Amino acid sequence: MKIKVIYLNWVINPHNIGDTICTTSVVNNLLRKYPKADLTYYSNEFALDMFANDNRVKVSLPTDKMKGITEQEWGKALDVGYASDGKDIVVILSPGWQNDLFEHLNKNIDKILKNPEVNIITYNFHRMAGIEDYINQRPKVILSENDRKEAPQCKGLIAVNMSHKRETQKKERSIFRYDLKLNIKLIDLLINAGYKVIEVGYDRYMGVGNAYMGHRSIRQVCAIMEQCALFIGNDGGMHNVANAVNIPVLLFQSYPFNPPELFMMGNGTVLDNGCSKNKTCDHWAKIKGVQDSKESCDLICEKLKPELIAEKAIEILRGE
Repeated sequence: MKIKVIYLNWVINPHNIGDTICTTSVVNNLLRKYPKADLTYYSNEFALDMFANDNRVKVSLPTDKMKGITEQEWGKALDVGYASDGKDIVVILSPGWQNDLFEHLNKNIDKILKNPEVNIITYNFHRMAGIEDYINQRPKVILSENDRKEAPQCKGLIAVNMSHKRETQKKERSIFRYDLKLNIKLIDLLINAGYKVIEVGYDRYMGVGNAYMGHRSIRQVCAIMEQCALFIGNDGGMHNVANAVNIPVLLFQSYPFNPPELFMMGNGTVLDNGCSKNKTCDHWAKIKGVQDSKESCDLICEKLKPELIAEKAIEILRGE
């Protein structure tokens, strides 16, 4: 049997590390279901790097025929997500939600909330692949000893996601992130408490942390992140990397209006700020089929005091 896994990040978001790394869970479970299959993963060079040490997986850049298909045509294919002629299988994955996902979760939400090895992103990809009932959907990137030797030494550091709302997004409610000044205050609090911090998730070094991750390949990012004692931040690319290397996570915010408990895995802790209890985030509104969340969400996450985040982070690090 031949399996083609076609990941469309070259069409939609070529350097989306979070969704990209989550596709490894689909590959792993396809190979569990079909252990003798000849599997080829098609995507851009950024994504193919994940499988450099995985001899079970062949990799390929998209063919000319694949690159010639429009985004609209791919969108129609994604309504199904996979196809089989009884012999071979084609799986199409895209960094976007299946059309019926939220309606489906209205009756199946426990498959995410009660399983520490599943989150809404991996579940969405597994539905695209037709294998949604696999219990373990945690992403994983195989690292070599050389990958680890070449990574900067960051053992025991706290990774803080510096991704923040840009000036161009100030008037948008659809995308919100933690304020940069509050993030800087958070890092100051952690350093003053005796911890060391590495800044991650932003394209320039703000100079407040003890170290900076910067732009790197997916394997390099994983080799750095797996050394960290804790990841702090919102849902996004770096959070999914932390899930893949299975380090502790303190998740206090998601975007756009995404409830953190849908995105975390068993290694995660959600900071209780009242938002989750009220279930006012956009995805809860879609799942429950109720009013638009914009009518009720008061952006608690965006205003959260850094002192509360630092206090909870220290509790986690001390095992309290």
